[in-house]
Amino acid sequence: CNYFFYDIGRKMGIDTMVDYSRKLGLGEATGLELPESTGVVASPGEREERGGEWQPGDVLQAAIGQSDHLFTPAQIASYISTLLNEGKRYRLHLVKSVKDYDTKETVMENTPEVLSDNPIKPENVEAVKKGMGLVLTEGTAASVFSGSGIKAGGKTGTAQVSDGADNVLFTGFAPFDNPEIVVAVVIEHGAKSSYAAQVGRDIFEAYLDARD
Repeated sequence: CNYFFYDIGRKMGIDTMVDYSRKLGLGEATGLELPESTGVVASPGEREERGGEWQPGDVLQAAIGQSDHLFTPAQIASYISTLLNEGKRYRLHLVKSVKDYDTKETVMENTPEVLSDNPIKPENVEAVKKGMGLVLTEGTAASVFSGSGIKAGGKTGTAQVSDGADNVLFTGFAPFDNPEIVVAVVIEHGAKSSYAAQVGRDIFEAYLDARD
């Protein structure tokens, strides 16, 4: 509910919101092996650098993920992963390892690298997980995950745009009790967030089937 986030944002203030956003990896480089955008975390300073003027109502817009925020799908996935890892933010990689074609010997393997560590109390992580779990059982993604047998957590999102259908998002993790995979789906002009949730569900199913 936007009103919940409006009120939390109002109480936090923009400076605290920016601080925690960056600690969780939003607006920060993920460390991927390719050139990447660091995105934008909405703030008065960033707005003024572009010649604009920050208004009090922008705090509320920023609290629901709109205003000047611009995040990559990789940042969103990193953000959820950092939360699940109780504040440890790991560098992202496109390649886990490389094996010699003939000998099958591993010639390169990326090892986990912590980029930042801002501890989050386990009970706070569990509270967020519980909320994300309810999104899939009673909330905006319930119809998509109904009958799938997947126990997971997620969050849908809709970004209004001025030209055409809304941009839609879904991010989530699975399995719920011991997360192994995080997904972030963004569909430009996708119209309904349930479409993004369907892509997320398909990825979860493919991963869990392959694992089993």
